[in-house]
Amino acid sequence: MDLKKLPVHWMANKKAWVTASLFKEWFEKCFVPEVRGYMISKNLEFKVLLLIDNAPGHPVIEHPNVKVLFLPPNTTSLLQPLDQGIIAALKTYYIKHSFRFILNKLESNSAINVISAWKDFNVKNCIDCIKIAVKDITKTTLSKCWKNLWQDVVLQEESDNEGLVTYAEIFELAKSIGGEGFDDMDIDDINELFDLYALDDAEIIHAIDNNNNNDLENAEDGEDEDAPPVSLSSKILREGLDKAADLENHFIDHDPNDERLSKFRRDFKNAMECYQDLYKEMHKEKSQRLLTDYFKN
Repeated sequence: MDLKKLPVHWMANKKAWVTASLFKEWFEKCFVPEVRGYMISKNLEFKVLLLIDNAPGHPVIEHPNVKVLFLPPNTTSLLQPLDQGIIAALKTYYIKHSFRFILNKLESNSAINVISAWKDFNVKNCIDCIKIAVKDITKTTLSKCWKNLWQDVVLQEESDNEGLVTYAEIFELAKSIGGEGFDDMDIDDINELFDLYALDDAEIIHAIDNNNNNDLENAEDGEDEDAPPVSLSSKILREGLDKAADLENHFIDHDPNDERLSKFRRDFKNAMECYQDLYKEMHKEKSQRLLTDYFKN
């Protein structure tokens, strides 16, 4: 299969983590070209703002046409746009289309059952369902994701029954599929599907860390941590952070021992934090500009 023909940008990591290198690859090869093309199609200047959460796999990135701002740490559920209804809508539509896949399989071949139909549901089918689900998300849902950050852009609609309509469609499909778990499906069952394996990067790393009950070795070398650097330019810091990301990704890609790798990532992150903070501090003033100021001519 030609991965370039898939309706997604296919990237993977065997540890199931969004690494700094994967994020940089997505930014440079996916985000920038697609946004540039979109702005050109709208006869707009290629000058955009990218808001991202403060996750370990999201390094500081610089681009002449893209302003990257990090959301404050530990505020995902409160501020992150995707957590304000978009992910929930995507999951709802995905469940609807995956159920429709099962029903179509059963109707096209009366000799198979639900389990057999599920076995035919492969990664390509999953991606196809995701593609359709993304297209199903309404402008109203997309605008509401900004309700806690940018209230002025939220569309005010008279009715808000999109979720209820989709739930009703899922229940109808479930009844048509029939059998145990489908005939009596209710909202609690759907919500359970939503919550299944719903872990973000931080929770995944935390879960792995909890498996490591060994005492951490004291790696402090006695140096004064409060001593400021003699001379570190933004360029030097950026080069060092890039090399650090490459080093981390080298072990992520090659170390088969999850406990050792988890300990390394935790200790390495702590060791690099002072340089990350220093680099962000250098850009703090411009990073805190208001959106309206940024888009002014």
